[in-house]
Amino acid sequence: VIPEKGVIDNSKTYLTDELEKRIWTLRMMQFQMAKKDKKEEEEAELKKKRMFMDPRQLALMKQKEEEEEEKEWEPAPIEICSYITEDSTQFALTAKNEFTGYLYICEFEKERPVRAIQIPNGLTPSWCGLNCLKEYFFMGYTDGSIQMRPLVNLEKTMDLHIHDSSTGVIRTVDTSYLGNYLLSVGNDGIIFIYNISKDGIKEDLARKNTDDEPPSEPKFTEETIGVEALGLEKPITLKFPLDEDILDDSMYSIQQAKLRTEEDLMLKMAEKKKQLVLGEIKSLQGDFEKIMSKNLEEKEHLRLDEEEMNIDPDYFHMLKEQIEIAKEDVDKELAWGHEWHKVAKQKLEDEYYGQLETNLLMVKAIRKRNFVRTFRLEKMSEELLEKLDLYYKNLEIQMSRKPSGDEFDDDFDE
Repeated sequence: VIPEKGVIDNSKTYLTDELEKRIWTLRMMQFQMAKKDKKEEEEAELKKKRMFMDPRQLALMKQKEEEEEEKEWEPAPIEICSYITEDSTQFALTAKNEFTGYLYICEFEKERPVRAIQIPNGLTPSWCGLNCLKEYFFMGYTDGSIQMRPLVNLEKTMDLHIHDSSTGVIRTVDTSYLGNYLLSVGNDGIIFIYNISKDGIKEDLARKNTDDEPPSEPKFTEETIGVEALGLEKPITLKFPLDEDILDDSMYSIQQAKLRTEEDLMLKMAEKKKQLVLGEIKSLQGDFEKIMSKNLEEKEHLRLDEEEMNIDPDYFHMLKEQIEIAKEDVDKELAWGHEWHKVAKQKLEDEYYGQLETNLLMVKAIRKRNFVRTFRLEKMSEELLEKLDLYYKNLEIQMSRKPSGDEFDDDFDE
């Protein structure tokens, strides 16, 4: 209840105990009690046993049944909760442990929920609430799905599953004041806006409003009214064209920007520190140049040479050694990368140039446009070289066996 203006002094603090408080504890419903789960056969057997019992045993059994009380479930953590009426008399909630799987409609004046609506198995609610027009009750789940339930019939649902199923935990859902747009926000960083038809929803509810189930034994129906099936999901027509997608690889995407923000910050700090050091070095160099110019202005017999300018030779020698050690360390760190690139270069040369006998060369004239160009010639394979070598050897043997010209003339004379 909102207090009247001036009744509560809030000049020092807004925390007060004067406001009216209403406390309500979730308790199990009638259909969740164990007594209702007894079968008719067991009750019939008990009746038969009572027929053969003496009055004393019947009295003891009756007394035991009267003393036996139904065990209540322990209070469970509330997952989501929201008012569903303007006068704040009814509210809806879901709970964990034994109470899970149902949407409970409760009233402060009743000890137990007045109604229970079963929700799909495996779904964990993350948000619930009424829209701004107090016409629909929305439920969001951790898998990115949304259920839209009209207050006139909470059994009916219109489902939407547009957010990411792993990171799109629903945080809030609402409609516009005219009821023609539906907006949803999830942990996936995306806001979805859809154009919906109020008249289409009302007509469909009037046509399919046939659920007359008792509130004490709720039963979930698998048949739901999907927005896509009803043709209620329509894209929004924009008055201005959308910007084109950024296809430049050098530009960061949203995910890359999040990942590289810290890295960019570290690089920026390192660059700032580097600039400070460079500034100090330039300042020292300027001071040294002033000293050197001042030294040159002195008379020749008063000038200092390079060795005399070195005030601390040992310290200078130590700095040189440190620089050499640092250079060696850098060379060792770069040795592996240098060797890797060297081997890769050699492999590429063997792959593309190793199989060539002659590479492509071009000689151009200086004063004219004439030019001479060779062509790439692949090397002959080892198998072909061996065959050619064998062929040449056989050819030499055959040539050595042929008679010469003089021997041929002698044979002819005979």
